[in-house]
Amino acid sequence: MKHENVIDELNAIMLNIPEGLEPIEKVRYLYIKIGEVFSYDYDYLDNMDTYKVRFEDDYVDRFSTCKEISSIFALMANNIDKDNIKCEVVENPRRRVRGDENQNHVSNIVELSTGERFVLDLTLDLHLIQSGCQTMEFGYTTLNGDEDIISLRECEMMDKKMGLIKNGEYTDTKINKDVSEISHIDFSGMSFEERINILINHVNKFMVKFRGVHEGRNYIKTLISRMVRCNYKDFTLRDYDNNIKVIYLLDDNMGDQVWYEYDKNKGLIKTSVEEIKKLLQSGWSTRSMSLEDILDEGIMSL
Repeated sequence: MKHENVIDELNAIMLNIPEGLEPIEKVRYLYIKIGEVFSYDYDYLDNMDTYKVRFEDDYVDRFSTCKEISSIFALMANNIDKDNIKCEVVENPRRRVRGDENQNHVSNIVELSTGERFVLDLTLDLHLIQSGCQTMEFGYTTLNGDEDIISLRECEMMDKKMGLIKNGEYTDTKINKDVSEISHIDFSGMSFEERINILINHVNKFMVKFRGVHEGRNYIKTLISRMVRCNYKDFTLRDYDNNIKVIYLLDDNMGDQVWYEYDKNKGLIKTSVEEIKKLLQSGWSTRSMSLEDILDEGIMSL
């Protein structure tokens, strides 16, 4: 597995913070730009002996966890405006890591010289930042009810001011327009597969290349729930070099199924039971017993 040092990208972010910004705008700029760099990629981390965050050696690996990404964000935030911005890493007891009740999620609190305090949860916004969507975790929640809230409208105004909205419009807005277009399609007389193929073509119009599999999977989940609206399940395949493939099964609960494979460059590509079996016979493996059941026994329900 290839490791990518992103220290140059992080240094470039610090050097290119625009002049004349308010303290909260500096934090927002940092939030978006760092979010374009990292991957909160569980699939890789599951089989990694170590993840590399070594500032003393000028090395920061782009694959990380909530703790490492939050620590890097705090380090950078504390050096952009020391008189007006303080940032710390805090446990977020309202969120758990991978459903593990013994391990708290980690995020940041930023405190301004005005006394305002905001909770920032960058790792949960990575897939939204990298897809050009509006963020949902920048000062929009609290830990104890004592923190301040930044509205989505305020975030949008800051993004417009700093030129952070890709192509001048959030991807969310574009998706909403396409959902409206989909609502006018006449699917009568079409098979489940024909209908899904049309909807996945719409999904693929909004696919982008993500820094990691985890962000791509989160984004696809959003697109399928918004645009396809059918039952689905995803399965992870891994080869000897720890490369990742994600396979999607879309199901209508009546025995009809369609299979797709996620490609980071092309989006969702049509596949089949036969192709997936060939992958599993050629060195790819899965931890999913349910996938093996579906392939081997022909179980037709999710």
